[in-house]
Amino acid sequence: MPKFAYQVREGSGRSDAGILVASDLMEASRQLRKEGKTIVTLREDSQAARGAVRATPQARELPARKVRREDVIYFATQLAVMVERA
Repeated sequence: MPKFAYQVREGSGRSDAGILVASDLMEASRQLRKEGKTIVTLREDSQAARGAVRATPQARELPARKVRREDVIYFATQLAVMVERA
């Protein structure tokens, strides 16, 4: 079975990376989403067969940040104005 290298973000905002064994890319994607993870990257990896996958250091060090409700409302309002004028 092919191996897939992935980088995901969990619901808490924490980044994770690893190797997943699945029959194909769609199955690998389903497995990660079933666990409640948001896929950042997912690819078949030839290096995965040798066990060597490197996650970017900054991906593991990003703190979980929440977006304020007021910022989302402001963004949505501005986006609506831009779309309306297009």
